[in-house]
Amino acid sequence: MRNNVTQIAQQAIALYQQQKYEVALPLLKQLTAAGVSHPLIWHVFALCLRKLGKLQESEQAFCKAMKLAPNDAEIKNNYGNLLKQLGDSNKAMQCFHEALRCRPGFVDAQYNAGLLKLEKKQYAEASRFLKQALSNKPDFASAAVALAKSLIQTGGLDEAIGVLCRILEGGSDSVPVLLTLSQCYREKGLHDEAVELLCDRQESDLLVRELAINLHFSGRSESAIECFRALLKKDPLNQQVLGSMADIRWLMGDVDWLDDYYQALCANPNSWPLRCDLSNRLVKSEQLQSAEQILEESPVSVWPLEALLLKGHIKREQGEIEEAQHVLKKALPMSEKNTSVINELMLCHLSEGDVKSALRCCDQLIEKETDNQAWWAMKAACLKLAGNLREYRKLYDFDKFVKAYVLPCPSGYSNISEFNQQLLHDLQNMHASARHPLEQSLRTGTQTEGHLFRRDIESVKFLEKQLKQVIAAYISHLSFDNSHPFTRRLRQDFLFSGAWSVRLNNSGYHRNHYHSEGWISGSYYVSVPKAVQRSGNGWIKFGQAELGRLFSMDPDYCIKPEAGSVALFPSMMWHGTEPFDDQEYRVTVAFDVVPVEE
Repeated sequence: MRNNVTQIAQQAIALYQQQKYEVALPLLKQLTAAGVSHPLIWHVFALCLRKLGKLQESEQAFCKAMKLAPNDAEIKNNYGNLLKQLGDSNKAMQCFHEALRCRPGFVDAQYNAGLLKLEKKQYAEASRFLKQALSNKPDFASAAVALAKSLIQTGGLDEAIGVLCRILEGGSDSVPVLLTLSQCYREKGLHDEAVELLCDRQESDLLVRELAINLHFSGRSESAIECFRALLKKDPLNQQVLGSMADIRWLMGDVDWLDDYYQALCANPNSWPLRCDLSNRLVKSEQLQSAEQILEESPVSVWPLEALLLKGHIKREQGEIEEAQHVLKKALPMSEKNTSVINELMLCHLSEGDVKSALRCCDQLIEKETDNQAWWAMKAACLKLAGNLREYRKLYDFDKFVKAYVLPCPSGYSNISEFNQQLLHDLQNMHASARHPLEQSLRTGTQTEGHLFRRDIESVKFLEKQLKQVIAAYISHLSFDNSHPFTRRLRQDFLFSGAWSVRLNNSGYHRNHYHSEGWISGSYYVSVPKAVQRSGNGWIKFGQAELGRLFSMDPDYCIKPEAGSVALFPSMMWHGTEPFDDQEYRVTVAFDVVPVEE
């Protein structure tokens, strides 16, 4: 009997190692049902169940394995990965710590702990674990990539590049390493270096697409399009490639920027993902009728969630509220989280003047995603429309939360005007596109690409340093209030999660919007046209929600921009700018700040 058990166990483990999980599982069940109490069998059983998506059964098997071998680091580490998959990140981290207690220097546990900290945006802790993993295993390419991603978030781009270059020098030139290194170069604006890194690497579509993006931003847009077209010959339905090429052609001002989408859809009319992607881009470019027509032309009668959501949005924007609600109610049971559908239904309720139902939708959204700034912005709009100004002003306390500061003049400059002239000169070359990014709020203007503060430009670095002083002063006047979605996140330490420059031309403006991924947002005024002296031209405004074509709402608070000043406000606050009539540009540096997670 013992020989038979041993033989079955060896066979089951071999099948698991060969990734034949369906075949291995019955043998493992036979062993565990027969009362085999070896921790290795229960460990492999748990792993096999996890691979097959039987997560609850896997957890039970892991618990049995840990009872049999309470100090086994491998079991604890793998159980931590299961708990992470189940969404229990705190228990998962506890397992990784226990694995490291059982086996100090255990590379897999260090790596997994680092990945979890990275996912939770705890970058300092993530970097610490990942550096330990690399110290114990210097050629660990996956750990190097994860460490680089963590370092990027805290402004350590040069260190990230050094980590990845050492991996390349060691002989590991995997696609993730090359891709992440190229992205680091792109973040720094070193597009030529990225092109040189990737120009001979054609074995991965991801690398070719990254090469094409860098070719465009290095001024070789036609070569970039050639790369994209070569990829589409291999895979005509590659939406990442179609999307990247469309984005670049849009920025170039190409009137036929979507013709590759139309050609792909003509050859593949049954592809709903392709059809929805094209329709969404038409919506973003404010071509609602064309967007609807693309959906209606599908020969497939059963519509997926994304198509129904788009149709509901289009119908609402066209003023056909009853039809929009009919479509969205079909979509509601198809979405697990439902947030986008609920948001659209909320806007339908507002279109009908049913503010109470809209507020109920808002509360559902906030309950599902408490820190999503979008839902708090929508809550503010609903409160204002409901006439509940007490709660509205509590959420949007303009006197307390909207502040304007004069930027301290950086050292080496005699005054702020001299600094702004240098900064304006340095930003000029970065405004190379013909029009605004498709996804952004500005109209009649351009925006720089990537995270501005990751560029090696002296004036930009000076600006970042001075802004940190201003933001610290702004934070110091705030008081912690756990009942408020803005001040309950109050921390002294913060990071710039994004920064970009916007250049608005004559009649340019920002549509009213909020920043869903930020905490504090701001705008530094580099250059303002003389028109700002006239009746609100180019002023920044707050509290005027953009809820669709059927709504009209007045702003509550405005600031006249002045060169050398910076406006700070909560990211969840609706804000936009008035158009201006002037031949001079209005140039700003906008940014988002997030608190450092403890």
